[in-house]
Amino acid sequence: MAVVVMQMVPAAISGVAFTANPITGALDQVLINATWGLGEAIVSGSVTPDSYIFAKDTLALLEREVSTKEVGVATP
Repeated sequence: MAVVVMQMVPAAISGVAFTANPITGALDQVLINATWGLGEAIVSGSVTPDSYIFAKDTLALLEREVSTKEVGVATP
């Protein structure tokens, strides 16, 4: 487990990238979770983000799941 502290910047779309698939443990995959607005909605669990899984070697899209998002976090 690692903790990352980053400055939040205004964003129309945000995402979190994992260099290994945290769900399956596959080291040859990249998992990207994304949503509109600030990334706070993802890390706080306010939304179920869109999920994209790519193969590291070819960058081929292996899986895509687009979620309905009823709320979001925006900059004032």
